[in-house]
Amino acid sequence: MNKISTVRFLAIVVALFLGSSFLKAQTSLDTNRFWKVTSMSHIRTTGNISNVSFLDGRLYFSNAGVLFSAPSRDGVLGNADVDTALMAIDPDMTYVVRHPVSKHLYFTKLNKKGRSQLFEYFVDPKGRKKIVKVKIENYAAPIVHPTFNSDGTIMVFSSNNELGFGGYDLFWCKKTETGWSMPENLGRNINAESNEYSPVINGDYLYFSSNRHNIGTNDYDIFATRLVSLSNVSGDTVTAFPIGRSKIQRLPSPINSSLNDFGMAFDSRSNTCYFVTRPDPTANDMVFGMQGPMNCVLYKGRVERSEGEQSGIPGARIQVSWVENPHHVLFNCVTDHDGCYNLILPPD
Repeated sequence: MNKISTVRFLAIVVALFLGSSFLKAQTSLDTNRFWKVTSMSHIRTTGNISNVSFLDGRLYFSNAGVLFSAPSRDGVLGNADVDTALMAIDPDMTYVVRHPVSKHLYFTKLNKKGRSQLFEYFVDPKGRKKIVKVKIENYAAPIVHPTFNSDGTIMVFSSNNELGFGGYDLFWCKKTETGWSMPENLGRNINAESNEYSPVINGDYLYFSSNRHNIGTNDYDIFATRLVSLSNVSGDTVTAFPIGRSKIQRLPSPINSSLNDFGMAFDSRSNTCYFVTRPDPTANDMVFGMQGPMNCVLYKGRVERSEGEQSGIPGARIQVSWVENPHHVLFNCVTDHDGCYNLILPPD
């Protein structure tokens, strides 16, 4: 870790009391100093992309009801090689991922009632191709955009049902000997009275899209949260429980913008993540690729009442703004019961 010499952010403390206060902060910094973002404008779409996934060196995206794919070479998608290779398995599939252990394909498609259902594709020991509906205990609601942790024991997906808080929520279930356990809602920390879509697990983090901060405008942003609480982080993703209780963080620019930003897919070989931006309801979606590790600067500090008392202030809001425009708030957090806070900012 290196100390920060210059930081282009201004921290503004808004303490919820009358009197003076000051801020003590320690900073730690990762070694990533840049992100390289490339517009895949040569990938032409005819409307909206429902979501993206990445497997076997290709980015998959559903457009106009058809699942397309494009090969990734050094983080750049090839336009000339866009095809519909998986239509031979099922021409109606809308989304596809690969289970990290069994290597089976899990895909969704709509039934006759327009409800998204989950299926599993594999080749049995005798070489026969099999497609079976995925068994989830006592669950008949739609399943959208499934994703798995690295050992394949946990599946997270989006769904709308009576167990939700409004719109689509994120749910998780655990692999069992007979299928998957009864899904559980990831809770109000992650799910709001809005839509939560497009979950994807990468390392210790769950990324998802939500319009929680833009109710009425239908604009989506991409958020991230640890899959285990910070006090229990040790090794692999969600092998420690409970999940869904870590703080969520809206990802910074260039991933999020003033436009609709949603869907993430990771290519670990080229250290690239892909995401989708929708300029407006009348424009076609655009795919972007971002190269560089998803590391951030962690600010740790404490808000105190006065230099003499040294008592922490709970519930104080920390706001981060550009120095050039202090009224433009980029990030914020609230201190805990001891007046302490953790604030994650993008590199540089």
